[in-house]
Amino acid sequence: MPTLTREYILYCMMQRRRCEFPGADLLGIDLSYADLSSANFSRANLTRASLVNSSLGHADLSGANLYKAILCRAYLARASLRGTNLLSANLAGANLNNADLTKADLTNANLANAGLFGANLAGANLNNVDFANANLINVDFTDADLSDANFANANLKNANFSGANLTQTNFYGANVRGAVWGDAPKNQNEEHYAASMGMR
Repeated sequence: MPTLTREYILYCMMQRRRCEFPGADLLGIDLSYADLSSANFSRANLTRASLVNSSLGHADLSGANLYKAILCRAYLARASLRGTNLLSANLAGANLNNADLTKADLTNANLANAGLFGANLAGANLNNVDFANANLINVDFTDADLSDANFANANLKNANFSGANLTQTNFYGANVRGAVWGDAPKNQNEEHYAASMGMR
């Protein structure tokens, strides 16, 4: 296989065929502003990669390593990120609408101002994630670890928190109307609502 440089990957994409890069070693690659729609990067090593403003709609990033990757304002709508390592990744302002992040690890990731409408985050590790001002309408957080996560001023309308770990989670100023708390204790639910209304 040819060396996977930015130039080679963009050449492949220009051929208007589905590009396959499963398991590729792309450590530190710069793919900013690239159109990578529907590409297959499953299990690829994208540690510290730069994907700023890149288009990854419908792309397969399942099982990939995106540790400390920079994906600010990237377009990832309907992308597959199942089981993906996004530890300490920067996704500020990214579009992840309807993306599948089931069991992904986003510990310490930055998702401030991101769009995740209808995204699936069931079973994901979201410890200490910054969701400030994010659009999280209809997101599935079932069984996710949201300990120490920050939802300040986020829109969580109709989100599902059934079975989630909400230890020290910050809901200050968040819209939690219609949210499902599942087996969370009633008094805990009331505390979330109070926090969302700025009452504590």
